[in-house]
Amino acid sequence: MIAPTLFLPLISILPLSRPDHLLPIWIIIPILGSIFLVKIVPQLFQKIKSIYKESIFSHEKKVIIIFTTLIILLNLGHSYKTLENYLYEGTYDGMWNEINELIHRDEPLVQGGAEAEKIAEVLSAQQGIERSYVMSIGDSYLYYVDTKIILTTYQEGEKGDPIEKFITRENWSDFDIYMSNVNSFPADRHGLYNPIPDYLIYGSIPISGWKYDINSTQYEDLKILSDPNNPKIPPYLEVLYKSNKSDIVVYKINHEK
Repeated sequence: MIAPTLFLPLISILPLSRPDHLLPIWIIIPILGSIFLVKIVPQLFQKIKSIYKESIFSHEKKVIIIFTTLIILLNLGHSYKTLENYLYEGTYDGMWNEINELIHRDEPLVQGGAEAEKIAEVLSAQQGIERSYVMSIGDSYLYYVDTKIILTTYQEGEKGDPIEKFITRENWSDFDIYMSNVNSFPADRHGLYNPIPDYLIYGSIPISGWKYDINSTQYEDLKILSDPNNPKIPPYLEVLYKSNKSDIVVYKINHEK
């Protein structure tokens, strides 16, 4: 009861901007769940037992064992699949499909982050990468390469604008610029630096549910970046890497061209 009381005022004051900043809110749920199973459930059984005849609860222990076993199995299955999705390139296709896949799997799992490691190797070979900015939808590359990230969802800008205006964030909305700044590395919450990227990492990005104005942004225009041979790609974008498994492409931005 103390944790929510202290936490609610703190999240109202502190500048939280990322989903993981709100993770402590969920800590109270497993705590209350454990208290319910250990304290409340046995008390409920005792109260119901005192009301009805003893014969109704002749199989009480069996019911508790089955119920507890099901909970443990569900938690083990969920934990296994969650861990697999974090460590490997996995997806969830439904419980029965997952069980069938687990039984009939004949190929080793592809380690998650393998693609990011390859891209980081390409970036690491670039001169002055530690002083450069990389425009990307994620920051997983920071684990492998010392650089700076300008975060984007590729759902910003104004429809019909050239790619150059997207890169410079010239026609981004104030909200999009703010979200990019606070989630970039290093973060720029006050918008003091306005960095220009030196590299760009593009791949297919799902449409975010909160992006109500997606049709007026450069989301569709930027899809040409997934094809390095597209003649509409500006000459100042130099291809450094093209994934064989996906449509991720890494470009170097030659500002002098």
